[in-house]
Amino acid sequence: MEQRVLRACPECGETLGHPGASGRCPGCGFEFDEHTRIWRHERTWPRRLVNYGLLGLAVGAVAVVGYRLELGEVPNAVLPIVVAMIIATLGMLMDRLLVGRLSNRFVAITPRGLLIGTRRHAVLLPWGAVARLRAQSGRVPRVELAGDEPAVALEDVFDSAAEFEAFRQAFNAARRRYGGSS
Repeated sequence: MEQRVLRACPECGETLGHPGASGRCPGCGFEFDEHTRIWRHERTWPRRLVNYGLLGLAVGAVAVVGYRLELGEVPNAVLPIVVAMIIATLGMLMDRLLVGRLSNRFVAITPRGLLIGTRRHAVLLPWGAVARLRAQSGRVPRVELAGDEPAVALEDVFDSAAEFEAFRQAFNAARRRYGGSS
């Protein structure tokens, strides 16, 4: 997903007013300005759950039609609903186990630094603490911090290399704008 102009607070979800506004979130005090952008993986868990549920309903409906054509009757009228729940549950488990994309992670460029987190917890990395952005081909991008602090992984945030490149450009511009080095 492409970068988005911030319309809702990434920490508490409060509406922040019209796009391009500056200020603080009335709910939690999150600071933002007209340059604040957020990157979040497009495939959020509610969207995936709905997609898997719809797939399950379709499979269940095909099974009902197959039973009617083959046997002349349907063994259970709620078969599509049961299949939808099973496929939705299995799909979410497979996503979690194989892909790990249930975290709903995000990264936001703000005047005070990078806000990195999930829907449960966000951490602000002030611009002065950020040493550089590092991405190696085929690996998870990382924000390296000044000193001996461990790097912060930006996994499950970007949908593509092009999206990460857009983030890198915005990151470098923000470091120049807010006083960090590039």
